[in-house]
Amino acid sequence: MFLAMTMHNPGDHSLAMGMLLKLLAETSADEGIRSYSKAISYYSDKLEQVWD
Repeated sequence: MFLAMTMHNPGDHSLAMGMLLKLLAETSADEGIRSYSKAISYYSDKLEQVWD
């Protein structure tokens, strides 16, 4: 989390958000998040990609 905050500061917003999504997918105990953890992890490094 702190690394993501550090990456956000100089403008690496996509990288920071990806790190947070990955962390959330890997550590959350919330059943709603756990049910989407594979999708969250998959898309965590594709935030700038536009899907048609």
